[in-house]
Order: sequence, then C-alpha cells, then structure tokens
Amino acid sequence: MGSKSASVDIESGNYNTYEYSVKRSASRALGHADLEEYDVGVTVAACMERIRLDFLRKVYTVLAAQLGFTAVLSGAFMISGSLNQWVISASSWLIWVCFLGTLGALVGLFWARSRPKWSLPALSVFTFFEALSVAMICAIYAASGFGFIVFEACFLTALVFGGLTIYCWRSQRDFSFLGGFLGAALLVVLGAAVLNAVLGWMGHFSTTFSFVLSVVSALVFCGYILFDTSLIIHHLGPDDWSIACVSLYLDVLNLFLNLLQILTRIQASSDN
Repeated sequence: MGSKSASVDIESGNYNTYEYSVKRSASRALGHADLEEYDVGVTVAACMERIRLDFLRKVYTVLAAQLGFTAVLSGAFMISGSLNQWVISASSWLIWVCFLGTLGALVGLFWARSRPKWSLPALSVFTFFEALSVAMICAIYAASGFGFIVFEACFLTALVFGGLTIYCWRSQRDFSFLGGFLGAALLVVLGAAVLNAVLGWMGHFSTTFSFVLSVVSALVFCGYILFDTSLIIHHLGPDDWSIACVSLYLDVLNLFLNLLQILTRIQASSDN
C-alpha cells in the first residue's frame, strides 16, 4: 500500500478516506510450489487439474482469511467503545504506523520471492496493517453515527465482487487487455485525489468533485477485479498465489472505501 491519510468530517460531507496508491506495486511474492509437478513459466491454466484446484483453493482461502480478519478488526473498533475512542485519539500517529508498516511488508513480500517459506508471514503483516487502516476509518464512521453506512458499503462490495468474479469465471473471457487502461486511469484518479486534497487544504474542498472521484475510482477497481481475476484464470503460474491474494485484497478494499464515500455523500445530500 503506498499509503493514505484518513481525514473524515462526515457530518459536513467533507470526507477523504484512504486512497490506495500502491495498488499495483505488490507483485510477485513467490508461494510454495512443487517444481517437479510443473515447468517454471507455465501458467495455472496449462497445469493438471489437481494443481489448478490447489492453486485456486489456496488463493481464495487466503483471500477469505484476509477479508475476514479485516471485517473482525473493523467490527471490534466500531463496537468497542474503548477501542473506538483509542483509535480516534491515536489516529494522527496511527496513520503513519500503518503507512510505514505497509511499506515494510511490501519490501518483505519482494524479499520473500527467493524465500517461499516467508511469503505467508510477509503477507500476514501486510494484511494486518491494511486491516488496521480500514478499521480506523470504520471506527471514525461509527463514532460519527454513520456505522450503518459501513455495513451498506460492505454488503454492496460483496455483491459487486461476487458478481464480477462469477461473471469472469463463467465467461472465461480474458480481461488482461484492460491492464494499460486501468493503470493510466488509476494514475489520473490518484492525481485528482492529490489535487482535491490540496484544494481542501486551501479551503476550497469540493464535495461534488470528491463524489465524482469516488464514482470513477469505484469503476476503476471494478475493472481491476475483472483484470486480476482474469490473470488468475489465464496468466499466473502456480507459484503466484501471493500476487493474486494481494491484488484481489486491495481491489476489494479500494472498492469498499470508494463505495463508503459514495454512500456517505448520498446520505449527506438526503439529510440536507
């Protein structure tokens, strides 16, 4: 994660949750692989069925564990009054802890490329700091009386991710051609997010611009879900399970946070 800053003024509609600027940088941390069962460079799609099923089972099991941990930690920060108060009071320095911790975990993921047994520990540390940053945002929403929006965004994220994943698997279409477009779109979104933050710092924050940015960002990460799922189906090798987990995990978190902003803006507009 090339990190983000969590500044949320929900009641006034001025909210700016984390933008995940390292969306594509956590790549190729090698997983456990039996090199005697497949040729190096061969994709999962070209392997025997048992290897394909083992790979898919590992990817989606780890992804489920990542998302489950994030949900549990976020729920604890939202429900527990003491945790909620602590994370809000500590948010000024906790942001930097998450930022630096995530960067360190990314370095660990690259380091683990030649040390497969360290892939899972590095991925676990990465997940912890990502989950902590999301939990902090959810705690701020809960403290502001908007906890219900978190659950709405969670439900919509699950619906969209599930729908796009099922479509990609059933259609077997290769969406890897979207890579260049999505990369360019992500850079534009990040540039616009920085511009919006600067305008906000100068006292010219635009809720309309922020809303449009959130909508565009959500669409971009819907595209990334198709793209990354397609990579799993058609292009990744049996040792690339951690790449798949990191990519899909960040896709889901980014989609969730953008839907959170969209729903917050809609709620703020309906209250006025």
